[in-house]
Amino acid sequence: MMSKLVAILVLALYATFAVAQENQDECTRVISHYGNETTVTVTCHLDGTITINENFTYATLHGIQNFAKQKESALTDTEDDTTSNTISYRLIMADSGVSAIEDGGLGSVPNLKELNFGKNSLTNIGLLTFSGASNLEILDLGDNSIINIQPRSFVPLSSAKTLNLNNNNLTSINFFTFQGLDQVNFINLDNNNISLWSSAAFAYLWQLEYLHLAYNRISSLDGSKLTGMNSLKYLSLKDNVIESIEDGAFNGKPNLETLDLSGNKLSKITVDTFRGLTSLKTLNLRYNVIRTIDDYSFAQMHQLRELDLSHNGLATLSRGMFIGMENINSFNVADNWMQATALSSEPEFDEPRNKLIEAIGVVCRKPGVYYADFSGNSLTSMLQNVTEQALGFDFSDPSQHVCVL
Repeated sequence: MMSKLVAILVLALYATFAVAQENQDECTRVISHYGNETTVTVTCHLDGTITINENFTYATLHGIQNFAKQKESALTDTEDDTTSNTISYRLIMADSGVSAIEDGGLGSVPNLKELNFGKNSLTNIGLLTFSGASNLEILDLGDNSIINIQPRSFVPLSSAKTLNLNNNNLTSINFFTFQGLDQVNFINLDNNNISLWSSAAFAYLWQLEYLHLAYNRISSLDGSKLTGMNSLKYLSLKDNVIESIEDGAFNGKPNLETLDLSGNKLSKITVDTFRGLTSLKTLNLRYNVIRTIDDYSFAQMHQLRELDLSHNGLATLSRGMFIGMENINSFNVADNWMQATALSSEPEFDEPRNKLIEAIGVVCRKPGVYYADFSGNSLTSMLQNVTEQALGFDFSDPSQHVCVL
């Protein structure tokens, strides 16, 4: 009985080795030297359905001819006759039919620094999938079919700086999803189906600067979702279904410089919507359904350079909206609903029309503005009847203003 078991194990090992041997012709190995560091980049483009296990990983990275020797001894400081002090590996297996990674399948290469499994058919990330890969810095799992990430699956990746999970089928993220990624700087979750974003899902990612969550199904935003992430500089929530933002949701984000909320369902901006964003430079709100913006809503944004409010439902503007925006360079409010205010002769539109004229004058003469787009609002007819004194510049002389009207 024991002899049969040994025979089965030998056959299993041989089969795995044979797969690696068969596929080696479809993998290339490039060795690069930078000072005392050597990087071995292995790029594979394989056909069929492949399960990554320890033997496959070892054979692919270290070469079939050294398979037995490498499996019997620890890694040395030599790789293909190099005398480099430090060796690291990059494994690129994009579009190679990878359907699964066995538990600990990557642990045999302690100096694996980059792993690209993009454009494969992975569906599940397990608790031990990345066991042993503690030196991994870049992990690309984009363009798969991942529907489940078990809690604490990324705990082994204590050195990871970049994580790409775009174009998968994730529906939720929670407190344990990204636990352990203490050094991560960049996370891409674009193009998933995330609708459930639990409180403090990114709470302990102290080094996170870039977070991409575009093209998901997120419907609201509150402070609990944004807990932590004190280093965040860039946040994209483009093309979700966000209808509301809790007052003060962005408090504690003093380093955020770019915020993209375009393509959502926001209808109102208040003085507390963006409270705390004192370093924001770019704010994109285009393609929402915004109808009202309270005065002083951008008052804390002294560093704001670009504001895009195009393709919304604004019927008027007021000069109070622009208080605090001392460094604004680009302002876009094209294709809103201002034609109703601009073209109507009804008395009820007198006050909003006067506010609009005053706001145009403020923006088009604001120091530092190099581009202001008011097009698509039928404002030309109205401004032809406005005196230069009321507007602050000669509408017919484009050299006096920087507005596209």
